[in-house]
Amino acid sequence: MISFVNMNILIVYATNSGSTYLAGERIRKILSAGGHEVDMEEAKLVRPNRVKKYELVIFGSPTWHIGGAEAMPQEFMLALLEQMRREAMTPERYAAYGCGEKSFTIFCGAVDYIDTVLRSLGAKKVIPSLKIDGYYFHLLDNQKIVDKWATELRQKL
Repeated sequence: MISFVNMNILIVYATNSGSTYLAGERIRKILSAGGHEVDMEEAKLVRPNRVKKYELVIFGSPTWHIGGAEAMPQEFMLALLEQMRREAMTPERYAAYGCGEKSFTIFCGAVDYIDTVLRSLGAKKVIPSLKIDGYYFHLLDNQKIVDKWATELRQKL
């Protein structure tokens, strides 16, 4: 395993209810505590060429219904991914997380969509993606799940 010191990491998130933001903040704190430089920004503010400047980019999105399509990333994340695809801009390494509801037909489909786009662009996934069920409904349990995932990610770096 290759170990990096002070890795530059970007967390790109999209949110509707704030859950992916809150999960991203937990991830940011854990990675920062491990000595990494971690920036966090909303997907609507990120340009595709920016993802090339980081050694790892973490994408977070809720699953949404857009334009008649079910299980899609939130609209700003979807727009960023489509821009990245058009411009062939991708991070070298990535991780993904998302919030959803297991009661939906497709649970956390946004995470699967993110994985598909980034793999098609040649990015390497560093850890299995995190799918969070009902963030606010099971807040304490989900915070522990996010912390565990972020700690595992930090150990892989």
